[in-house]
Amino acid sequence: MSDMIERLKNKIYLMIGRAILVAVNNSGKTQKVQVKGLYNETITDVDRVQPLGLETYPIPDGSGEVVILFPNGNRDSGIAIVVGNREDRPKDLTPGETRVYCKTMLTLASGDATAWMPNIIPNCPMVGAPHGGPTAGIVKLRGK
Repeated sequence: MSDMIERLKNKIYLMIGRAILVAVNNSGKTQKVQVKGLYNETITDVDRVQPLGLETYPIPDGSGEVVILFPNGNRDSGIAIVVGNREDRPKDLTPGETRVYCKTMLTLASGDATAWMPNIIPNCPMVGAPHGGPTAGIVKLRGK
C-alpha cells in the first residue's frame, strides 16, 4: 500500500515543472518547444499553448524560463503554458498598467495607451499597418 502511495506522490510531483527554453519549432499547427528540465533532462516536442488572439515566438537563447504541465505526471507529453524572461521583464509599470513588449513596448494604462513601433526591431519582427506601410513613430491612443 505504501509503495502505491509513493508512486502516486511522485506522479503528483512530476505534474508541474520549470525548465529552460532551448529551441522553438513554429512550423506546425501548434508551436513546439524543446527545454532542459530537471538535472539537464532534455524534453522535446512540448506543445506550447498560447492565448487566443496573441501569438509570440520566443527567442531560444537559453534565457527563457518555461512552466510546463505534464498530464498524469507523464514527462513524454508536456504542455508549455508560460514562457518568460526575467532579464527582459519591464519593471517600471504602475498598478493597473499592462505592457506588451519585445525589445519594444505597448503600454496600456487607465485612459491612455502609448505605443512605440519602429520600422526595424532586431529579433522582434512586427506586422506593418493594414495598408502595408510603415508603423514607425510614437502613437498616443486615447481611451474613453
